[in-house]
Amino acid sequence: MKTVFSNHHEVCHVWAYESQSHGKANNIFFENEKIYSYGHHYLAAQIHTNKKGEKFVLINNNSYSSSTSKHLCSIRSAVSHLPSAHVENVDDPKEALIELENQLIEKFFNSFKKQADRDGIDWVIKYFLNDIKEYWTFCDFFNLKPAFKRKNAALYINLLKEKSAFSKQRYKELNSPEMIEKREKEKEKREARKEEKERKENAEKIENFRKTGRAFNQGWGSCYLITVIENEIVTSGGARVPLLAGLKLLERVRKATTENGEKIGHYTFNKIENGKVIIGCHCIEIQEAEKVLGKLLDAYIEAKKADHPGPNFIAEFFFNRGVQLTSSQVVLISNSL
Repeated sequence: MKTVFSNHHEVCHVWAYESQSHGKANNIFFENEKIYSYGHHYLAAQIHTNKKGEKFVLINNNSYSSSTSKHLCSIRSAVSHLPSAHVENVDDPKEALIELENQLIEKFFNSFKKQADRDGIDWVIKYFLNDIKEYWTFCDFFNLKPAFKRKNAALYINLLKEKSAFSKQRYKELNSPEMIEKREKEKEKREARKEEKERKENAEKIENFRKTGRAFNQGWGSCYLITVIENEIVTSGGARVPLLAGLKLLERVRKATTENGEKIGHYTFNKIENGKVIIGCHCIEIQEAEKVLGKLLDAYIEAKKADHPGPNFIAEFFFNRGVQLTSSQVVLISNSL
């Protein structure tokens, strides 16, 4: 069983999937349902399981350093498919409940008022309802009694509306059509500059990932990219699977002979949906898989039909089909045929 991983992205994904009891990478490690940053003094997150077998993740919201913040970012990405909450007491649901209630009170009386001044009460109500629904989900999961009652939801909304009445009036008085138009133009310019900067930075990250396999944050909702590094397929989320296992899965995808629940490395193939392969928390477009692995798979399928004397034949055979193999890949493929 592999217990030492190449980067913190990968170790977070293995922990989130709960496929083994322990593992580590540099300054992050996990033991069963708990994952730590730098040492046992900092419990970064914990996966809780209730009597129904449902999962809920408590993630530490108290970051001591920039490196721990990066660990937490990787953890949040790895458990994006599970319900979660951000608190300091990740191992104590009752203390976590008090934290969540204090967070709601703070937002209700302070943060939400600032948001109402800026975006209007409709947005505030939307965010508040989203937060309080997550709070109720937490209470239901841990079977805890909420201080904010579901039956009082309408009362909370009315109070928010009353608090924002003055802000609305002030907003109308201070915002003429000319000022609004000016702000919109300035906003468009800022957004255009930001988009161009992000586009360039993202292109550089993708190019670096293709060459080195270094994981990067693509943003929520994006499918992962893949690349081949020696004898492994690496995702932009930091997960790694054996090269041959990935090739064989893509071959079955082409033939429509995949089976839900089959293993690929540490992970489990879930399904194919809308042109995307779902493996654990990873979503990979089939088009991306074909782009990266297509020629390699085509050559591999042809090589299985040929009589080959050894690695030299394999290297030349693949090269003639537009695939440059590394020495370790030549040995791997030659031994598999």
